[in-house]
Amino acid sequence: MMRRIISFALLIAVLLTAASCGSVGEFGKEDSSEESSAISRSEDSYTGYSEIVLDPESNEPVQSDEPEESSVQTVWPKPTCANPYVKAPKNEDDEYLPIRSIHNTQKNTVEVFGRPDVNDEAVAAALADINSWLGGYSKKISFCAYALDGTAAVAYNCEDTFFSACTIKTSFIFYCCLAIDQGLADRNTVMYYQECYYHKGSGDIRLTDYGTPYTLETLIYKALNISDNVAYEMLTAYFGHAGYNQFMKDIGIPNLTLGSGLWTRAMNPKDLCTVWRELYFYFESGSPMAQVYKKACTNTKFNYCALYLDVPYSHKSGDNFAPNEVYNDGALIWADRPYVVSFLTVSEGKAEDEKVVNTISKIIYEQLMKPVFPPKEVPMEESSEDVREEL
Repeated sequence: MMRRIISFALLIAVLLTAASCGSVGEFGKEDSSEESSAISRSEDSYTGYSEIVLDPESNEPVQSDEPEESSVQTVWPKPTCANPYVKAPKNEDDEYLPIRSIHNTQKNTVEVFGRPDVNDEAVAAALADINSWLGGYSKKISFCAYALDGTAAVAYNCEDTFFSACTIKTSFIFYCCLAIDQGLADRNTVMYYQECYYHKGSGDIRLTDYGTPYTLETLIYKALNISDNVAYEMLTAYFGHAGYNQFMKDIGIPNLTLGSGLWTRAMNPKDLCTVWRELYFYFESGSPMAQVYKKACTNTKFNYCALYLDVPYSHKSGDNFAPNEVYNDGALIWADRPYVVSFLTVSEGKAEDEKVVNTISKIIYEQLMKPVFPPKEVPMEESSEDVREEL
């Protein structure tokens, strides 16, 4: 029995525009109807955890009945690869710290890299404070913070890998926005919600009738703003994985590529910070989709690592229930000296987890990243292949 009852007329319309689940609409056709433009962008229907289930034997996410990429009928050509909008700080002196050079040399040890804008005594005090919170916390946790002027970073097990949950949407939606900016797709293209896109968990599209139209722009907004799982599934069906995977390799983070599913178990804090570093410069470009992305993820609900900060932030979180719990967040902190930070944990995000993550995040901000002296300007230059290899 169908979960939704839709009118016969709407069913006929959907069948005419979608011969299969993969052929999800008249791709590339602009839609300016009141029905399309009135699509809600409410945050109020967020339902919390994404309820991703992992197979107990393989420890891999159990996939829903989404179509394989090869079965998706291509009506509108899928983007092959959006050239990454990578602007890299100039590396003209030894003070600049490339983000890709950060590696924890000792396990379970908080390390500071570069030259924070404070003296050695202040660094030692900050490390002591962080360690006092880590010492009483028994769950797996990793984090990384990186000043965007390239002067300093702090990391703890920053290359340990975790199940991504919905934080993978950070990088995939970045790729979608780049593809639209470069004319490889149209933000006004309409897709229709169908039963094969149903995904439980966060978001509100799953509560609407099959056949409801959504533009690519609205799907992007919802996937970021309320972590809509259906929106994300529809976007991955539209754009595919090949171009996105190449984009991740281009900016030096192949761990975040996708296989046939929607998630990855290879996310680490440093890679997530790298994505947010690129997003910072993307936001600075002011492109139409950069503005959409920034608006969708800035000062939103459900942030897990900036609760105790008194500055604006842009972020994307992700979480999942036990027994495969994760409580993750990556953010761009719009401080006087902007920086990126990410926390990945194996926890359920309960009061204790929230307090530990946010207290450490506050220590990093107030004692290491908050400038004592006037902040340095973030230097930029158009990147080349040579520069990208240094990241």
